[in-house]
Amino acid sequence: MNQIEFNKLFDSGERDFKEANLSGLDLCKVNLKGAILTGANLEGSKLRGVDLSNAKLRDSCLNRAELQNVILEGANLQGAMINYANLQNAHMSGVVLSYAYLKGSDLSDADLYKSSLYRTSFEDGKLVNTIFYGSKLIESILTGADLAHADLGACDLREASLVGANLTGTNFTDCDLTGAWLIRSNIKTYQLLSARAFDNASFPKEIYDEIRNGTSFRCPHCNEKAIEQKHYCWNCGKSF
Repeated sequence: MNQIEFNKLFDSGERDFKEANLSGLDLCKVNLKGAILTGANLEGSKLRGVDLSNAKLRDSCLNRAELQNVILEGANLQGAMINYANLQNAHMSGVVLSYAYLKGSDLSDADLYKSSLYRTSFEDGKLVNTIFYGSKLIESILTGADLAHADLGACDLREASLVGANLTGTNFTDCDLTGAWLIRSNIKTYQLLSARAFDNASFPKEIYDEIRNGTSFRCPHCNEKAIEQKHYCWNCGKSF
């Protein structure tokens, strides 16, 4: 479908573009809120700032698309291919991205608050300052991703792979890292201590050494070592 054909259909009120070929089109000036784009080919399309909230984009292709400042709140992109796309400052709270692929994509400053990201691949992605707070990232792939200063607070990261990820300043407060893979990452012990759980997680040897020696489990209230239980200080009796 070329630009003229799309514009004609859109102006006539059409919002069902299921499996349509819209690759390379400039869609920056249209409102696609709630549109049906299941299985559509949007590779290389320009969608900067477009309202795609609650849109149906399951199994769609958005590889190398321009999606800066796009609104995808509540949209369904399950199984979508969004590799090497630009999603800087995207508004994606409540989005469904389970089984989607976003390898090498830039989601810097994007907001994915409380989103469904089961087995989503962000491999080698740029996720600087990205908000994931409260999201489900079970078995997600964040291998080699740049998560500097990202917010993973209260996230479910069970069995997730963060191998080789840049975790400088990343927030892990109250998240679940049970069984997560963190080897070759630069995670710090204080970040682990803020997590709700990290049983059976794999992390760098120096972190294991600090935990085994009890040098990093210190109570924030009295600064005494708290090695009997991670979140309870036997010295002052306070939980943390």
